[in-house]
Amino acid sequence: MTFRRRQPHPRRFRVQPPRSRNPAARAAFQRLRHAHDLMHSGKYQEAAQQYQALAEAAEKHGLPQATPLFLQAGRAWFEAGDSKTGLASLQKGLNILEMYRKFQRLNVVGSRTQTELDEKGFAHEASVIGSYLERMRIDHDIRDLQFSREMRGSKLPAKCSQCGGSVIPDQVERFKDGSAQCDYCGSVIQRA
Repeated sequence: MTFRRRQPHPRRFRVQPPRSRNPAARAAFQRLRHAHDLMHSGKYQEAAQQYQALAEAAEKHGLPQATPLFLQAGRAWFEAGDSKTGLASLQKGLNILEMYRKFQRLNVVGSRTQTELDEKGFAHEASVIGSYLERMRIDHDIRDLQFSREMRGSKLPAKCSQCGGSVIPDQVERFKDGSAQCDYCGSVIQRA
């Protein structure tokens, strides 16, 4: 008797909240999707408030999503015109990376943040981030931190298929096969 391998049928996946028995996790996932939708539709003030609340809750529970949520809250606050709150959120996200000694990621994320602020006309805030990065490099005796070429070369989609969050290729955690982990919801993002 021989067995033939069945060909997989293509499936259409719908984005669904994580299959968790924890209602709080499901509610947080829905709030995250809503915050991403608000950000993508240009409702920056509402998005910033959602991201900020999610970031503070994640920090309270010691979740790794606190960092990207604080960073995204900072971006949203800047887009909403509140540079003071935006800078505080960005600094909080960078401080968490430093606290967990993720220096390579801190260097890349911080440098990108500094460049984005400078390009949007926030020269003072960009210099604050630049000074922070310089102090961090000196305090921890860090010199040249860069991503490997293989990480830079692999393509990822622009958004996470599960939560809808923006994917910035040089800021996400990478796996050996070139796929990555979504900073916001932890889903695996396959190469494009």
